Amino acid sequence: AEPALPLLLGLPPADAVRVTGAMPDLRPIEGHRVPAGVADAVATELLERVRRHHRDHRSEPGISAETLRQAVRDALRAPPWLVRAVLDELMAARKLESVEGAVRLPGFRPAVSGGGAEVDRVVALLERAGLAPPSVGELAAQVGRDDVAAILRIAAGERRVVMVQRDRYWAAAALDRFVAVLREIGREGEITPAGLRDRLGITRKYLIPLLEWADAAGLTVRTGDARVLRERSAGRPPEASP
Repeated sequence: AEPALPLLLGLPPADAVRVTGAMPDLRPIEGHRVPAGVADAVATELLERVRRHHRDHRSEPGISAETLRQAVRDALRAPPWLVRAVLDELMAARKLESVEGAVRLPGFRPAVSGGGAEVDRVVALLERAGLAPPSVGELAAQVGRDDVAAILRIAAGERRVVMVQRDRYWAAAALDRFVAVLREIGREGEITPAGLRDRLGITRKYLIPLLEWADAAGLTVRTGDARVLRERSAGRPPEASP
């Protein structure tokens, strides 16, 4: 670390910084002077592990940032601060990117066997199901594939479906319909589960998760057993649906 340089070199602090700064094979990283070869080895390992993850897990959006950092630390016996700093440098240089906590190569897109046609088939089933979609397991049984969760993640990344519950997705078109009815009722007063159930014709099994999703999305505010539009409760003009 730089604070220790004067002691290690036997020089005044200013001279120690000047001497090490003139060494081309030392790079200043987070208050340390790191041999360029060491930093380059960390960068190479980070990139290679992301490439390998894409090759072996084509349907996943990327590798968890923490998993990636830990793997490189273990492989190279590198200090955590160095791995973190080099990963940040690769991000800044756009050699890697982070999407929802997953690290990936720029331009990488998840894929499954059958490609876009299979994604279209699963999305079409959810669209036909409307506001009462099957669970992930039920959907897997319908299409006869064990990678439906990966297909749904791809469709969600394309904003064609939304995960409202951990094991259940709704088609974007169905959610648009739900939001439209929610706003229509909400402009007139309180939104109650019974009123929505009458309008939409769905059971509480589907209705309650949708109401909780609307709360989390900032569309509604719960008041007892009912809801009100957040824009009405705050006296703001209507917002666009999420």
